[in-house]
Amino acid sequence: MIKNSLLPEKIGAYYLFSKRIIGFDINRTHVTATRILLKGTQITIEQCIEEKLEAGIAEHQERVAQAIKTIIGNMPKYNEIRTALSSSLIVFKELTLPFISHEKIAMAVEFEVGPLLPFSVQDAIFDFIITHVNQEEGTARILVAATQKQHIAYHMQLFELAGISPDIITIDMFALYGLYKQVTPKADQGNIAFVDVGSQSTTITYIKQNQLYYIRSLPKGVSTIAKAVSKDLNLQPGQAIGNIMNFGIKNAEDPKQTQVMTQAIKQFWQYVQFTLQSVTSSDEPAQKEKIILLGMATDIEGLALFLKEELSVEGEIFDIQSFLQDSAIHIATKQPIKSTQVMSVSVALPSLETSFFTLRRKEFKLSGTSLLFKQLFVGSFLLVLLFGSLISFMIVQVHALKSEAINLEAETVAEIKERFTKIDEDEDRLDDVIEAAGKEVKQQESVLSAFLRSPSSSILNYLLELTKRLNPQLLGLQVEQITISQDKIIMKATVRDYDALKMLEYDLAQSPLFKHISPQEDPSFTMEITLAKGKSDGNA
Repeated sequence: MIKNSLLPEKIGAYYLFSKRIIGFDINRTHVTATRILLKGTQITIEQCIEEKLEAGIAEHQERVAQAIKTIIGNMPKYNEIRTALSSSLIVFKELTLPFISHEKIAMAVEFEVGPLLPFSVQDAIFDFIITHVNQEEGTARILVAATQKQHIAYHMQLFELAGISPDIITIDMFALYGLYKQVTPKADQGNIAFVDVGSQSTTITYIKQNQLYYIRSLPKGVSTIAKAVSKDLNLQPGQAIGNIMNFGIKNAEDPKQTQVMTQAIKQFWQYVQFTLQSVTSSDEPAQKEKIILLGMATDIEGLALFLKEELSVEGEIFDIQSFLQDSAIHIATKQPIKSTQVMSVSVALPSLETSFFTLRRKEFKLSGTSLLFKQLFVGSFLLVLLFGSLISFMIVQVHALKSEAINLEAETVAEIKERFTKIDEDEDRLDDVIEAAGKEVKQQESVLSAFLRSPSSSILNYLLELTKRLNPQLLGLQVEQITISQDKIIMKATVRDYDALKMLEYDLAQSPLFKHISPQEDPSFTMEITLAKGKSDGNA
């Protein structure tokens, strides 16, 4: 869901996530569908299915819907459905606009093409593709495709009856042009005319120097040839079509039919050539185009050879297997792709030239509610995930800080115990240790304040007197510690020898500020000096 809502499906030509597209081609006699797989930069044709529409079983609409259902049942895995309208239902208009960006052209195209349509612009659904850009002049040549809403509604209903909805509605010849652009090298700048011969109409797609030049739909097809044949041979049109498709142009068993068929084909092709020449006559320099036959023309045996020999027309049957042979498109289907499946392959394949084109516009536009719901759901999920991650991170951090605090507390307790020796060794709570240290500090402060309350008993006088009596160089004295209380001084020190010790005792005993000196026997000693109260002021 994230990949469909918040992340792009591809960057450039690279698909971030694999995607399967089914392309449908629907006509009077059959429904064909092709499924492709897009993965990274690879394009794979996975499956092609053709469902014939048997006449007389049910209404055409119901038969098409059932065929679509059957195809989807055999292609259950897909991400997108694409379908195409026949070019015979489309009005094409070529325009040149003073813009090159797709967004600006989209804003102006309705005002430009509206007056050119044979029906009301309010009843029209249209879109465009950019066929050529002139960077120097800042202009773009576009081909606008417009149709009436009723054709879109009917086409949509075919899929709705099958329980699905197409994501994109394109045009058969636009899709074929997209396929051509994907597999044709840029160096190939020849002129090509794709001639798609249908039952009731024929569509000419003209590509000039690798760019789509125009599309023309002619109201004549195989049925036109069949009518001419049936009139001259006194056959039913249906029987005439059967003979054309079964025997081709030349019927060895019936020379007259061959003669009539030859004449009907010539008349039909002259009509096609007239359309080609009317558009290409102004080309400078004049180039002879290559004719590629599609549709029902591919099933008329001997047609390409007949065009070459009788009409000097370089024509060939469209062979998609050869067409894709040297391209980057891989064919995974075991069965060869038939000529009738060419259009469904073209519809399924995405192309840069038609990437913005779709006739699902105005009231037929895809609803954004589903996408909005997905985005809100995914956004909410990501928001919850974000807050959950933050809370988890905070819990981990708090746990780490708590562990650090415990370690710091233990270190602090050890440091305080080291500095204040009277604290119980079993005490390990920081508050209790601080409290005990505070008591010890207060006790020492009370001792100090007792000396400072009266000038006569100032501790500074006693310390000064002690300093005067000590002669470190003479005695070799090294004082390790001096502890002072209210009435005594305890000095922990070392002198050079026993004589120096006795000299120290004698000097201290001569001071009127010291009442008593505890005798010592060891040069390393702890001496207790009792203070004479009330005499420090007079000797200061």
